[in-house]
Order: sequence, then structure tokens, then C-alpha cells
Amino acid sequence: MIVLYVLMGAVVGITLLVAMCLIAGLFVALLYELAPIIQAWDVNLSAPLWVTRWRVVQLPAQPPVTVCLCRTPVTDPEYFHTVAHGLPQFTKHKAHAMTFSLADKMALEAFCRKYGEHNIFVVYAVKE
Repeated sequence: MIVLYVLMGAVVGITLLVAMCLIAGLFVALLYELAPIIQAWDVNLSAPLWVTRWRVVQLPAQPPVTVCLCRTPVTDPEYFHTVAHGLPQFTKHKAHAMTFSLADKMALEAFCRKYGEHNIFVVYAVKE
């Protein structure tokens, strides 16, 4: 009977050891999943927990990208200048061309296509 108790204890011990190893493996796998999320937090760990403040990373302000519109830029370039009486007006001089933000460019292209100008292109991006 004592041999049976010893065998039963060995089987239960080995089973518990295997179960604990599986639980430890799952815990390590969970840590690998959570590590990037935890590392993404930028917490000042040198301060006590009750006064911990989140640090905000300030990105440098970048000016919006502005563009110039042109029709037939390869053969006979004409640059968008203004709108007169609801129609787009173009000029041959690049210096007279108006520059717009990228969002305005989309609206102006749609406006020009409404009046039959289907070959409007962005000539260059201007940094201000």
C-alpha cells in the first residue's frame, strides 16, 4: 500500500510540475505580447508613483506643404493664377502662379475639371 502512495505522489508531483511549466510558458508568451505596449509608455520611473507624470514628446511644428498647379506642364506650361467670373485663369509666368495647401489643391483640381480643364498637374511643392 505504501508503494501505491509513493507512486501516486510521484504521478501527482510530475503532473503539477508539467502544469506549472505550461503556465510559466504562457506567462512568458503573454509578456512578449505585452512588452511593446508597456515600452510604448513613457513614464518617469525615478519619481514616486503618486507623483508620476506622463511626459509628452513635443514634435517640431512643420509648415504645411504648398503646391502650384499647372496645365500641360511639358509642352506649353500655364500656371493657375486666379478665378475670374467663376472661371479659372492661367498665366505663363511661374512667378505669378498662386500656391495652395495640398488640401486646397484637391478642391481646385475638382473645380477646374468642372469647367473642362482635365489636365491640371502639381508642378512643384513649395516649402515656406
